[in-house]
Amino acid sequence: MIPYTLFFIITVYALTVAVVLLDFFESHLLKDALDSTIKTNKQVLYLHLFKVLAEVAIIWLIIAFFGQIWMGWISF
Repeated sequence: MIPYTLFFIITVYALTVAVVLLDFFESHLLKDALDSTIKTNKQVLYLHLFKVLAEVAIIWLIIAFFGQIWMGWISF
C-alpha cells in the first residue's frame, strides 16, 4: 500500500504529463494553422516557443523528482 502523499504527488505528475502530451499532440495537429498565424503575427511564435520550453521544463522537473526518490534523496 502506498502512502496517500505519494499517491497524490504521482497523480498530479501523471495529470501534468498527460496535459503536456496532449498539448504537443494538439500542436502537431494544428501545425498548418499555427504556421499561417505565425506569418501574420510574430508574437504568436514567441508565445508558442515559451510554452514549449515551459513544458519541457515541467517534464524535466518530473524526471528529476523521480530520480531523487530513486536515489534516496527524497523519502516518504
